[in-house]
Amino acid sequence: MNNIKFLKEYIIILIIIVFVLLIEIITGKITNNSLENINYYISNLENGINCNNDIEERMKELSDNWAQEEIRLSYYMEHNELERISSNITILRSNLRNISDNNYAEIRALIDEIKYRLEYIKNKQKLGLKNIF
Repeated sequence: MNNIKFLKEYIIILIIIVFVLLIEIITGKITNNSLENINYYISNLENGINCNNDIEERMKELSDNWAQEEIRLSYYMEHNELERISSNITILRSNLRNISDNNYAEIRALIDEIKYRLEYIKNKQKLGLKNIF
């Protein structure tokens, strides 16, 4: 009789572990898709800056897409990391309005900071022993 009780508990534990792993896989895919989408718009903006072409339009696309992705990611991620990216995008947008040769270095630094934050989020969301313990 005792063995049957333990068997039920093991089955319940196994179901919980499988459920947690499935949720982790789903959120990992959502995160990767969102970050790839934002990285595309960042690359698009960088190309516009290098060519001095459609910078304002590309920045608007990045800003609008980040707003959508931020909502999706905020359901299961730390808000402080998302807010840092949001503030960097806002500062970048502000600096791009007043673009001159003098602040290209600052703009590139902001873009690099955004890329770094996105990569940090991606690595933080990966399922691995480093993130579990």
